[in-house]
Amino acid sequence: MRYVQGDEEDLPLAEHSVDVIFCPLGLHWINNLPGAVAQCRRALKPDGLLLSALLGGDSLQELRISCALAEQELEGGVASRISPLAHVRDAGNILTMAAMNIPSVDMDDVVVRYSHPAKLITHLRAMGETNATKTSRRPIRRTTALRAAELYHEHFGDEDGMVPATFQIVYLTGWSPHGSHQQPARRGSATVSFEDLEKAISEFEHEDGPTNSADGDTPSSSNAAGISEGSTGAGQGSPGDVDKSDTGHGDKSLGGSSAGVIPR
Repeated sequence: MRYVQGDEEDLPLAEHSVDVIFCPLGLHWINNLPGAVAQCRRALKPDGLLLSALLGGDSLQELRISCALAEQELEGGVASRISPLAHVRDAGNILTMAAMNIPSVDMDDVVVRYSHPAKLITHLRAMGETNATKTSRRPIRRTTALRAAELYHEHFGDEDGMVPATFQIVYLTGWSPHGSHQQPARRGSATVSFEDLEKAISEFEHEDGPTNSADGDTPSSSNAAGISEGSTGAGQGSPGDVDKSDTGHGDKSLGGSSAGVIPR
């Protein structure tokens, strides 16, 4: 194993030279994200894997909204205080544009709670994740920042006085093309139409009818499918969510990575 240090937008990797590329929470800093993913595709060997994670567009939405409301109220306009981030709907398009096979996109919301919005700012600055966009206006005024903190508590504060900060993690997975991958059938090669399929399903349901249990009740479709009613999605109590009290140093479960998205 060898390590190579380089710029994500100018990868120092030869074509078809690596088996796997990992990009953990770094792609949100790249100016040309489609170009960077395309470079990863060229560097991968056939059947090579790209596994990456970046912060999505809904990250720190509470902070974004609070700053916008405060600036509109006190300064009569809104500035870009949060770095631009890719949305989930764009992630799949980026993989497709880079000609990756079997593209997959997943998402997880991690919610961290702080005793005060200033604690969130301190946490993000400690990780070197300030807003570095060239179009950013002058640093936010103190009065505006204080008003933003008040609005943060008013609109998003919990009953115990804590305030949440949402980090949306978007996972991208794609494979370099290889002959062993599944291929779509040739257009027009289908022998059964959707109308025929719908008709066959309708006839089967009419002949078979609902299956009743011993006590006469019809089992629910979720139980019949073996789906647990206790399962939850991202942002709804999933195992990846974080919800802990602030210790004065922010939450360390993010592994030292976060969004470059805070006001300066």
